Amino acid sequence: MVVFYDMQQDEVINYPSFHLSIELSSNQLHLLLIDKQTNRTTARETIHLSSGLNEAFKKSEIVTIASPNSVSCSIANELFTLIPKAIFNESDLLTYLNFNIDLNKESIPHFNELTNKELIVGYGILRNSYEKITKQFPQVQFLHQATVLIKSLPSGLHVNFNDSASLQIINIQDNKLVFYNQYQFESPEESMYYLGLAAEKLNLDLQNERISVSGKVKKNGDILSFWKQFLPEENTIFNEIETSQANVLSTHQFYTLHKQFQCV
Repeated sequence: MVVFYDMQQDEVINYPSFHLSIELSSNQLHLLLIDKQTNRTTARETIHLSSGLNEAFKKSEIVTIASPNSVSCSIANELFTLIPKAIFNESDLLTYLNFNIDLNKESIPHFNELTNKELIVGYGILRNSYEKITKQFPQVQFLHQATVLIKSLPSGLHVNFNDSASLQIINIQDNKLVFYNQYQFESPEESMYYLGLAAEKLNLDLQNERISVSGKVKKNGDILSFWKQFLPEENTIFNEIETSQANVLSTHQFYTLHKQFQCV
């Protein structure tokens, strides 16, 4: 059951100024309903994609009850690449993508421009997902999760976990993206290895560097418990979101979902 914060259900039905943020991964659909007048969370919902997107939309209480007048959808997948704006030509998008990620025929190319970073995020969206989302929400605006991270994160070293087996390491300095890479890992030890590898490349001392953590990782889970053996605990901070009553959940796990609205 979805709890609607600060509003009764009949108010939600008739409210004219909602934004719906959607984040789509390979096995989950996350939805966040935002009151555009107050910029506050009204409801959040997660649906497992055991029966496909159409069934997920039918199950969603947010989709059933609310009528948002703007919608965005962030794609959380590995089918993306970063392209310097100076060399970007939209007609060559598929070439850029195939050079780096070998985009399959089931995906369609898409891109976001990050004007203040002089970057293009090129990515693929599964055609089947694209068609179902645009049918449900014709006004939808697509982003990649990398777009949200790069646009929303402040200066510093950041680690975002897509799931229990992949992470992104991002370093931003003076509003410029210095480093962005995604890694697959099979154990906490391997995740720590990649963090150390990135820190070495960036000439950062992990004993003194603050690391901001977000995404699908538990504060006291196996991964971060292992990291504590090597990193000062006080240097690991979490990218939390102030969301009034919704803050009863660990919002660092939904960082990109909450930040999506400010990125569209």
